[in-house]
Amino acid sequence: MPEQPHVYDRLRSAILDLDRVPGSRITERGLEAELGASRTPLRAALMRLEAEGLVRRDGRGWEVSPSTSARSPGSASCATPWRAPPYG
Repeated sequence: MPEQPHVYDRLRSAILDLDRVPGSRITERGLEAELGASRTPLRAALMRLEAEGLVRRDGRGWEVSPSTSARSPGSASCATPWRAPPYG
């Protein structure tokens, strides 16, 4: 399995499952050790997550976006309200 999609999928899942708390810091070195991945795929995954609004740069490191909890699966803010069909 190519390393980049694996790293991206694991990080994205951890963020959306709230295993990584909104506002928490992420370092590339910490992820290297945790995921056993090299920096190039880590950076690519982090930039992709940044484009999705799930993480943001924080100085020299990264941070889980504070608004991540609003995008988590099953969140009420993501649900589309049900509307009754028009009567007639």
